[in-house]
Amino acid sequence: MPTEKPGRSRPDLMLYAKLAQYAPGYVCGQLELTSRCLQRCPMCASWRDSEPQGEMPMRTIVDLFHELNQLRTFEHLSLTGGDPQCYPFLEAVAKHPRKFQLQLTTAMMAMPKPWYEHFDRIRVSFDAVDPLMHKAMRGVYRAFPTTALEYLEGIDTEVSTLTTVNEHNIDAVPQILEFLTDYSFRNNRFRRAIFLLEIRDDLPQDVIDTFQEYTLQSRMWNLNTSFGESPIHAALMRNSALTRDCRCYVGDVSFHIKCNGDVYPCCLIGGEAIPTVTEMKIGNIGKEEIEGMFGLQWTHTHRPANYYKNQPECRKVCQWKQVTFNTMVKEAIDVRLAMP
Repeated sequence: MPTEKPGRSRPDLMLYAKLAQYAPGYVCGQLELTSRCLQRCPMCASWRDSEPQGEMPMRTIVDLFHELNQLRTFEHLSLTGGDPQCYPFLEAVAKHPRKFQLQLTTAMMAMPKPWYEHFDRIRVSFDAVDPLMHKAMRGVYRAFPTTALEYLEGIDTEVSTLTTVNEHNIDAVPQILEFLTDYSFRNNRFRRAIFLLEIRDDLPQDVIDTFQEYTLQSRMWNLNTSFGESPIHAALMRNSALTRDCRCYVGDVSFHIKCNGDVYPCCLIGGEAIPTVTEMKIGNIGKEEIEGMFGLQWTHTHRPANYYKNQPECRKVCQWKQVTFNTMVKEAIDVRLAMP
């Protein structure tokens, strides 16, 4: 049975928790280049937006890169959407001078270009090997879902995959793992296969149970995998005594920028694949510098210190990684070293 404990103590979360404790500045972030997308995924809210946010001007991105290059703490920016492949100036973004790592996060519906090697990392949404299952998951038919990944074998950049799992493809996970295991032998830049359950309250229990079985079996595969905790674990943690007096520290290390320039403390309330919580906006990069927004998520009067107790939006969508991170920061702040 799930418990209220934080679960696996991931080293990266522990390091970020230490950074958040002292709040030296932004370390990572996500940037939505465009609201356009080449897919119609049933699980995603982005393409259903009645008021599309459009595309971010290249001039704004150049200014943002200049700002981020000046931040001594900043390390990693992930490009999202919509789908970044729809952005007309993606090549210019990839080749623009920077001091931080740049990740492209895409479903790779269009074939990758040779200049994709300018990205430090590429994360590909990969939900099916079978064309019909791909259509069920992504809303569009694709004859060869594996083709784009195979093309990346010839591009010198780090590759990982993200598989969203629900009742449509839960039984196909072994097939996906089999393909990616073989793929990892051919592409020595393949980093990790990530599997996450769809963020949904009504996932069938048998899907959750089977996913947990895959998690336990993951060490048997000759492949670097990461299986996310189930929504049930995340919900239990969000509503547990462990988080009752815990505020959110995610915005102390990261940001999420919409393609209209609006800035949010995290990708979840910023509406990455789920509806945007607009009242949680902390600024706009077209009107103010990103560095000046740091820390605003816990000074605004409409953002109480305790997110899980007082913010229904956060209590509904916050996931295992973010909840665990927040509890780690709280523990780091509360614990004091006692010398003998």
